[in-house]
Amino acid sequence: MLNSKHKYRRINQTDSPIHSLIANEIFAPMIEKFQEDIRVWRFHRSFHSAKDSHPFRLKFYAVDGMQSKITKYVQSHTLYQKLKKEDLLYLKPGKDVICEKLTTDTAIKDDNDPQWSDEIKEIWPYYIHGVSRAWLRMIQVFADKEKSLPQSSFEENLDFYDRINRLIEQQWVKWGLHAMLHHLNAVFGYKHIDVHCVRGDIMNIEPVLFTKNENIYPGISAKIRF
Repeated sequence: MLNSKHKYRRINQTDSPIHSLIANEIFAPMIEKFQEDIRVWRFHRSFHSAKDSHPFRLKFYAVDGMQSKITKYVQSHTLYQKLKKEDLLYLKPGKDVICEKLTTDTAIKDDNDPQWSDEIKEIWPYYIHGVSRAWLRMIQVFADKEKSLPQSSFEENLDFYDRINRLIEQQWVKWGLHAMLHHLNAVFGYKHIDVHCVRGDIMNIEPVLFTKNENIYPGISAKIRF
């Protein structure tokens, strides 16, 4: 049996590369195959420092009967079988698949946070669907640029997606504020947003000068984890 699990976990303390591997090689072709029947979908990723594994799931709204079809597709995939054999999947107790149907045909509404308004609960699935599509596309763009030769082993494939994940994280950290968050807020009219986060999630706060529209403005720079 391949003993990549412990070596891999020593290299990278999260399961992000495995998430990218599953997203691109299992979920992406599955979404394309059933695109006429899946109305809205999203990736759900959880990272808890106290846990050794980090859940990654595909959640979707689809026509009735799709859960069994998608479950069969995923469970029969050779990569899924390999990951399960090597104990590299995070499966819910009593569950043997990493995707789940959320509602019936008639309802697309999310209760991710019970404090949200009813309007946000109805809107949010479409928002996170777009974000998930963007993240998947980032994986595909970097994979196309990096993959010069076929990966000859499972362990090499994990290493390949480890590189891809690092590239994505670098792009997000460097450009996420302007390319993603700034332009997201532009859609809503550049409003000030209430930001609440734990004090320990704010790092490297310092005064800086910014150039904007050829003018220089005082401001602050910080690393923030929401």
